[in-house]
Amino acid sequence: MKHVFYVAVLLALCSGCHAPTPQPEVCGTPNPMDELAWLNARRETWLAQEADPGLTICWVDFKGQTAIWLYSPIFSSFPNLYTCSGELIEVTPDDQEAMDRFSRMLQNKTICHHLIWASPNASFCK
Repeated sequence: MKHVFYVAVLLALCSGCHAPTPQPEVCGTPNPMDELAWLNARRETWLAQEADPGLTICWVDFKGQTAIWLYSPIFSSFPNLYTCSGELIEVTPDDQEAMDRFSRMLQNKTICHHLIWASPNASFCK
C-alpha cells in the first residue's frame, strides 16, 4: 500500500513535467481553420466532393511570407499556395528552389510539424 502512495505521488508530480507544445499562430491566429473563413470554405468544398483522396492543409514559409498549402495526392505536382487572405499565389519556374524544399519536407514528413488540418482520408501525416 505504501508503494501505491509513492507511485501516485510520483505520477502527480510528473503529470506537469511535459507541457503541451502550443500551436503557433498562423496568419495571426492560433486557429486558422476556424478563423479564416476562406480556408474553412475550401475545406468544406473539398469534403463535399464524392471522392476524397485525402487533403492536408499546412502552413509554409514562401518567399518570406506565411503561405497556406493545400496538398492532396490528386494535385501534388501542382502547388496550391494561398496568402493568409486566401489569394492564390502564382508559382513560377523561378520558384523551383522553394518547391524543391517543399518536396523534401513532404518526403521526410517534416511538413507535418506545420499541419493545420487533415481530412479523415489523409494518411500523409498519420
